Amino acid sequence: MMHHTHCIVRTLLTNTKINYRVFGSIIALPTLTADQIEDFDYTDLYLSKTVLIKLGGVSLISVLNDSCACMNFHQSLLSKINYPLNPLQLRELAVRLAYNNVLLKNHPRYFTEVDIENNSLNINVKLPETYETLEFDSSLYGKMLYGFLSRLLEVFKSKNKEWEIENLKAGRLSYILDEHGNFNRYSLMLGDTNGGKLISF
Repeated sequence: MMHHTHCIVRTLLTNTKINYRVFGSIIALPTLTADQIEDFDYTDLYLSKTVLIKLGGVSLISVLNDSCACMNFHQSLLSKINYPLNPLQLRELAVRLAYNNVLLKNHPRYFTEVDIENNSLNINVKLPETYETLEFDSSLYGKMLYGFLSRLLEVFKSKNKEWEIENLKAGRLSYILDEHGNFNRYSLMLGDTNGGKLISF
């Protein structure tokens, strides 16, 4: 997979053509800025090939090897985001995309075509006819979620820390959505967390 990523990056120098379906999910989102929130954040989930970078009020999340499958799976959730994300929401969204990539049984297959006659290279992809996923495992999702958010919970003090940690680890807590499935604009009140909400998948 890292070889594939390297091939994409070096096309800037090799004049290689790329099938547009080769590109993974790339999501640009507005994010909150405040004195208590760092302007820069970077993290990645290596095994699920997911990267997050925050620069001021803009953040990018990318899944490198899904040909936009994970982004498409989450269109309903993404359409509910109507306000800049706070740091907890941003990392939760990255975990949701990363875990979706873990669940994919049949990933796209990438390959390079060499055209000797025309002295050209083409990076192409064979997409599955339909995507199949493994069964959702809330405990595994919860481990990823807690691992990704635990440092932030130390920065933004929670009113119900033990309760939040327990439900994060169980994969039942969301900072993005409220208990009605709507975007939760108030999951982070600067100085503490107002609290995530229990949800079901």
